[in-house]
Amino acid sequence: MSDKKQQVSAEKFGLTKTSDGYKVDTKSLLASVGGVQGLIETSLPGFLYVLTFAITRNIQISIALVVVAVIALSIRHFVMKRPLTALLGSLFSV
Repeated sequence: MSDKKQQVSAEKFGLTKTSDGYKVDTKSLLASVGGVQGLIETSLPGFLYVLTFAITRNIQISIALVVVAVIALSIRHFVMKRPLTALLGSLFSV
């Protein structure tokens, strides 16, 4: 792979080439995970599950709440016309 292609690939994942290697660029890194919305879509279902299970100690209620949250986030995702890959990443994390 050429040096230019490596640099473009690295920038896509939030890395910037410096004289001593690569440096993480937080703005690009955040953009590569879908921004703040991507972080919320990824972490909200897991957080809801842990919180609900800690409060109720009922796995059925916890799973039901996560399913409702994932459905709501999926509908919101399609309404906002965001890329399918971002949705798949958040669904995979669940």
